[in-house]
Order: sequence, then C-alpha cells, then structure tokens
Amino acid sequence: MRLVFNPLPPANGGRSANRPVPLDRPVLFFGRHPDCDVSPLGSAKVSRRHCCVAEASGRVRVRDLGSLNGTWVNDRPVRREAPLVPGDVLRVGDVGYRLERLETVQDGSQSGVVSIAPTAAPPAQEAGAESSSDVVPI
Repeated sequence: MRLVFNPLPPANGGRSANRPVPLDRPVLFFGRHPDCDVSPLGSAKVSRRHCCVAEASGRVRVRDLGSLNGTWVNDRPVRREAPLVPGDVLRVGDVGYRLERLETVQDGSQSGVVSIAPTAAPPAQEAGAESSSDVVPI
C-alpha cells in the first residue's frame, strides 16, 4: 500500500506552502534540521528534529522526538509514539498533514507525489529508550 502525507491548509486560511510527502522509505524524519527528510514550511513551531514516521510490517507509527510544541494525531498529543492509518491527521507543531492512500491515475502515473532527495544518516536514537513488543523499532 502506497501512502502520502497531503498538507492541510494553515489555520489562518489560504494555501499551504508545503507539498505532498510520499511515505517512500521505512523512516521519514520531520523537522527544521537540514538532515530531516521533511521540513515543514511556514512555522516557527516545528522543532529541529520534531518527529519521525516509520512503516514496518504494514503498520505506520509516528514518534515524537522530544519536540517543544508537540506532535498530534487526530487532535490527540503523541506522548511517545502512536499508530497512523489512512485518514488520520498528523500535526507537526502547527503544520498539518492527512495520511492518504496514494492514487494512481489511468495512465499509470502517480498523482500528488513529490520526490524527496536522499539525506544524510538519520539522527541516532536516544540511549536507554524503552522497548515493548507492540512498538515498531524506529
């Protein structure tokens, strides 16, 4: 199943400056840091390394990386991590995205896809982080 994060309009109205983000790799990092895969535009409320989204075994999860302004799924704060399914709204600080299935048009091309250039290695996971059998490693 191919998925994409489609940007939502900003709370103050108008069009979002952000572009659709395909979930085209096992882990996507969101934040202002140059090493992040996705840098939401138009907000000072996004931390340098805000959150990451991981897809493994057909499941998608988001993990907050200690952001100051929080990561939210469907208006609920993500304390550590939370599952994501198509239709969910992910808020990174005050920037919103809806997770949707990627649609293919009749000629076989994909709609709403923006390629993301490879980045440097992702930030290392914090030492001593908890683990659980129902937590997908990120």
